[in-house]
Amino acid sequence: MERVNFKQVKKIISGNIFRLLDKGSFRKQKIIRIQAPCPDIDCFSWLRAQTSENKLYLADRNGEFEVAGVGIADLIKGDEKCDYGKLFSSLHQGVSGENKYLRYYGGLSFYNRKSAKEWDAFGSYCFIIPQFEVFKIKGKAFFAFNIRADHINSLTIKKSLEDLEGIMFSSEAFEGDIPSVSSLRNFPDRFAWERIFNAKIRASGKMLFDKIVLARKTSIDFEREVDPLVLFSRLRAYAKESFSYYFQPANGIAFLGVTPERLFKRNGLLVESEALAGTKPRGKNEIEDISHQQKLSSSVKEDLEHRYVVDWIKNALSSLCSTLEPLGARSILKVPSALHLLTGFKGKLKKRISDADILSALHPTPAVGGYPLNKALAAIIKIEPFDRGWYTGPIGFVGYDYADFAVALRCALVRGKNVSLFAGAGIVEGSTAEDEWQEIENKNSIYMRILVGQSKELSAV
Repeated sequence: MERVNFKQVKKIISGNIFRLLDKGSFRKQKIIRIQAPCPDIDCFSWLRAQTSENKLYLADRNGEFEVAGVGIADLIKGDEKCDYGKLFSSLHQGVSGENKYLRYYGGLSFYNRKSAKEWDAFGSYCFIIPQFEVFKIKGKAFFAFNIRADHINSLTIKKSLEDLEGIMFSSEAFEGDIPSVSSLRNFPDRFAWERIFNAKIRASGKMLFDKIVLARKTSIDFEREVDPLVLFSRLRAYAKESFSYYFQPANGIAFLGVTPERLFKRNGLLVESEALAGTKPRGKNEIEDISHQQKLSSSVKEDLEHRYVVDWIKNALSSLCSTLEPLGARSILKVPSALHLLTGFKGKLKKRISDADILSALHPTPAVGGYPLNKALAAIIKIEPFDRGWYTGPIGFVGYDYADFAVALRCALVRGKNVSLFAGAGIVEGSTAEDEWQEIENKNSIYMRILVGQSKELSAV
């Protein structure tokens, strides 16, 4: 194909948008998609250049897929308990084999219920097909326009062409600052953490649960509003070996993060999932890092925490798959702030197994809940002094005969002058309150470096 510039790409797209008024172009699709190859561009820089208040960004862990989208072509959102079957049925009705890159992007809350007010903009679940998007597949870049077929008329076409005219293509370096911190609080605070931890130990010294994952919310207030794209821009520098995600439903409000953990990927009848549990901090140098890896590999406590998740995922997938096998030997996943034990699985699904079936079987895993799961979840709801919302929930996309979801970890909720960080630790036999508090500190360290910087000496209460 002859090389084209961005002006030519916009001309190609606009010509095809105008032709949508020809009713013969409809093919009984819910969503009409027009896409064209485009010159290489940094997806994040493109996203930053746009004026739309609705923005999203996702990138996979191995660098093969990346998307940035603005505006809303279609929205499926709910504020109450989600029926997974109905949700995925709606999502699959919107995508089709006409274009395999037409996808709904979004996520679901951890608890699958109406969340606290601070999560109102996200709902208990929310999935979006953006109006415009730039995406890359294995290094090849595309620009796309999406619109609902039943929304097409002369007025919407005119508005779409105006919106297209306002799309900017820029790869300029992005600069921005983080305002000064005015206060920082932990929920629970250190004293309450000790009390909660000790309440889970029997008089005999044994834990009440085989495993329970307790989380902490760190709420940071700033002297002025935080630009979530500035935070995400700096965070992306630490996104090696991680899935990165950014959802902005309105100006000044965003949920973002870089998570190391995949929940599941389905391609036709092939499914992959992984157990990611057992954690040690990164070393300050290569020698210390190797030492920490050895300690992680040989730790009885970390192995126990990991095995609960491995057994859970293996059992869950065994009921859905005709064949199931490990995806290589157990390994150590290295991310900037931590080392994790990783065991992957791959299988072939039985016929008529749906994405809703997979999600129902896998979420939440003991990696974010505990074991026995239902007892641990009931305890978490009572214990944690905040609403997890989308933290530890599934986040990703659904396309035609394809779905990919990660677990929303290493995340932040930005709301005006406030940024809330969420991180947790798996507590099993051999855990101590001090070690688990420090594990959360390590997981939050990148955010603290970005957000607090020289103000790190600020006392947390």
